[in-house]
Amino acid sequence: MIPCGTDLQKFGGLPRLEAREKLGIAPDAKMVFYVGRFDQRKGIETLVKAVSQSTFRGEEKLKLVIGGGSCPGYIDGMERDRITTIVAERRTGRYNHLSRSPRS
Repeated sequence: MIPCGTDLQKFGGLPRLEAREKLGIAPDAKMVFYVGRFDQRKGIETLVKAVSQSTFRGEEKLKLVIGGGSCPGYIDGMERDRITTIVAERRTGRYNHLSRSPRS
């Protein structure tokens, strides 16, 4: 387990079941999250490969969620595109990408 670098007081205000209901996620779904910058050094590809090799891979309720900002044409946008391609090639469960607003 890697310690969370997110301020849970600011971003963790909903009880788990309520948050899952609002997001349309089954209460018993197995969740794998990455939230951070799209940067090759962060090891997102390793996470995707690990999920694709998981014993839970064939289960409909396995969900990989990757969140972070990215902008087309920038390094982070290119990395996001690369990760999306790897997810598609590996057929890694259900994949969602969450993003923040683009650079101003």
